[in-house]
Amino acid sequence: ITGKKCETVTLLAPPGIKAPVALVVGLGNKDSLDRGIAFRAASAAAKSLAGKNRGKVAFYLADKGQPLTTAVPR
Repeated sequence: ITGKKCETVTLLAPPGIKAPVALVVGLGNKDSLDRGIAFRAASAAAKSLAGKNRGKVAFYLADKGQPLTTAVPR
């Protein structure tokens, strides 16, 4: 998947995960990724999800399929 920084794409029934919907947010070039970009990407995700009724939301950040961090709010 490719996209611009903070660009969001909704995937319906993505293979390989149990969630019925996944929201993908662009982070831009790996070498330029920093806390500010990660914060703006999380803000873009929150803005995209704010108007939708969701029982649970989780954030997952990975590099080539290897998790860097996962946050699942309770």
